[in-house]
Amino acid sequence: MILPRHIQRRFIAWEFIALLQVSLAFFAPCRIHAAPFRIETSHQLLEMREDGAFAVRVKSAEKPIVSRCVFTLTDGRSKNAIALVTKPAPRLENDSLVFQQTDQENTLVILHRLKPLRDAFLWQITIRAQEKAARRLQVQIRMETLLHSPCQYWDGLQIHELGTQPVNHAEVNNSTFPLATLYDEKQGVAIGLAADQLLSHAETSAQPGASAVLSYGAKVVVDPTRYEDIVLVLYPFRPDFGHLDAVEAYYNLFADFFSAASGH
Repeated sequence: MILPRHIQRRFIAWEFIALLQVSLAFFAPCRIHAAPFRIETSHQLLEMREDGAFAVRVKSAEKPIVSRCVFTLTDGRSKNAIALVTKPAPRLENDSLVFQQTDQENTLVILHRLKPLRDAFLWQITIRAQEKAARRLQVQIRMETLLHSPCQYWDGLQIHELGTQPVNHAEVNNSTFPLATLYDEKQGVAIGLAADQLLSHAETSAQPGASAVLSYGAKVVVDPTRYEDIVLVLYPFRPDFGHLDAVEAYYNLFADFFSAASGH
């Protein structure tokens, strides 16, 4: 049966729309969900827990490799932890999960923006001081992992066997790759600075245990007339060649920063 031309055109339009929807779904880099808040890439899943911490899981795994990922803030002068309150409630904004924290005196405002970058997650932290004096602060992301001792810890320069003793405060400098990893024979997790992040002082550490901990932090001075941005990247990886697999993933994430300049 031959259909009238206006019916044929309608069927062609429907087929085009269906094909476009399938194509967009196939090439979509991530999906954002609410309640509970989570960000999903092709292989990874980052989910906000009820206590405000985050869990990171490889989709093919039953358990999250990072069971609890938290942000901490410390006063640089007193060395005391700063209690933070999340308000208002977290929200989804374009491709990002956004939430804001303040200290109890409302002298600091910290805006968090988490978003996918290919098959990893970027965590942008923007700190603004609302008092007249500059603030010295230490920020840190602390990841409690599924890994347990003994495992391997790479601080961006050296490999350490994480047995029974912690490896503390490895300073990130010009000789250090801006990434730290924790891994065993089967799985690993990496955290570090985004390739365009400039900081005068950053450090990483690892603590052993039934849930080995990998931390990455930075020291900043926040002037009241300005704000400070810190951007970190985190992702699980498969350590076929140890930390080198995480380094290769980092190069791929920030390929534009490592490409040869024209004329060289």
